[in-house]
Parts: sequence; C-alpha cells; structure tokens
Amino acid sequence: MPNIALSTQWAITKCNDANVGYSQMYRNEQTVGGITYYDCASFIWYALKAGGFNVEAAYKTATGVAYTG
Repeated sequence: MPNIALSTQWAITKCNDANVGYSQMYRNEQTVGGITYYDCASFIWYALKAGGFNVEAAYKTATGVAYTG
C-alpha cells in the first residue's frame, strides 16, 4: 500500500545528503563524480516510488503512453 510518509522521509533524507544535487542535465538518479542528481520532477517521481506509489501506471493513465524511462 502506498505511503506518503515514506515518500516524505525519502525526500528529507535525500535533501540532507551531501552527495545529492540538482541538475537538469544529469537528472533521474544519474551519478556523476560521486553526486547523484535529480531535477524537480525526477525528485518527486523517485520520492513517490520510494513510498510505494506506482508512478509508471499513473504516467500511462495520464498520457496514454507507457513510461520508458
């Protein structure tokens, strides 16, 4: 069952991690030089996934297209 508290805790943990950064170029959990990067949308995506939300299914429902990464 999805749990928004788990999503929130994941986000707080990532925000406090010195090895996490913001980048539109290296978004989607790409690690470059020891830093794992997110942009705004990918940060929320991974937070929701951490909470057990099926974001791929929601994407397909919203867009009519399967998520391919």
